[in-house]
Amino acid sequence: VQALHTENLPLLLACFQDNLIEPLRSQLIPGFEQTKKACMDLGALNFNLSGSGPTCFSMTDNLQTAQSLQQCMQSTFPPQPHLFTQICHIDEQGAMAI
Repeated sequence: VQALHTENLPLLLACFQDNLIEPLRSQLIPGFEQTKKACMDLGALNFNLSGSGPTCFSMTDNLQTAQSLQQCMQSTFPPQPHLFTQICHIDEQGAMAI
């Protein structure tokens, strides 16, 4: 929360570093290491597993790179029946009462 509140990108990215669980879980996801390397080479700010997996996500600061990352993930991961990619935007308004 502090990283988002202060717009501290290095702190935010440090929060996503998982040196304990990701190395173990990533072995269970075919193509994870190849896709992570390819995305990082394209300019991704990170490439991580969400929770226990198999959801992977990456962040960037511009739409063009996001589109390149989306294409990279679609072409680098082995074909899976439920594989999909989605570009999401951060909600800058936040929670509000309706």
